[in-house]
Parts: sequence; C-alpha cells; structure tokens
Amino acid sequence: MELIQIKCENKVIAEHRTDHPNSRYGTPVWTIHNEDPAPGKGKLLHGETGTHLEIIGVTDGWLVVKEESGYLAGIIWSDGSFYADSIIDENGNPAIELSDGCQVRGTLPMGELGSILF
Repeated sequence: MELIQIKCENKVIAEHRTDHPNSRYGTPVWTIHNEDPAPGKGKLLHGETGTHLEIIGVTDGWLVVKEESGYLAGIIWSDGSFYADSIIDENGNPAIELSDGCQVRGTLPMGELGSILF
C-alpha cells in the first residue's frame, strides 16, 4: 500500500500509517495530526504523485477540500479507515460550494455530509 499524506503549508496534518495504535498486523490506519487545520493551500500525496488542493475546513467529521478542478471533496477526518470522495449537491452533481443537501458521494445521507458505507 502506498503512503497517503495530506500536507498544509508543508506540514503533515494527516497520513495513512502502520504505526497507529489501532493498526493490526501492519494494516495502515488513517492518523490525524491536526484535527482542526486552518484553511489554506495543501497537497494530497498518494505515493509519488501529488495533487494540490485548498483546505476549506472540517465539517461534520469530514475535511472539506477544493480540488484543482474547483470541485469539493470530503476526506474522513477521524483516526481509522481512510475514505475520500467528491462532494455532490442534492441533484448528484459535483459541488463547487457547500450548501444544504450536499453529501460525500458513496455515503448515506446522515448528518451534514453523510456517513460512510461499508
């Protein structure tokens, strides 16, 4: 499994690691180092590739980011399983701003942005 990290202003604020106390048999666990990051320029690193993004803030347990495309995405924002996907509006279209009815794609509509499906 390739390393996944989120950096803000060149500081790691979250990463997928095997040395987390909840890791079992070397399974990577999503580890949050800064639970309430300030809005700003960030980068999502997946192995050797990286994507620039804008960190918007934390909403309903999701880190909300704006991708280079201008669309919003949600990344689960608690220690444990890693999950990320696009934020969609009430019509199922990719969202460019948060509004009532938005949720993270692939989640149940619970809370503001949804609950993960497993």
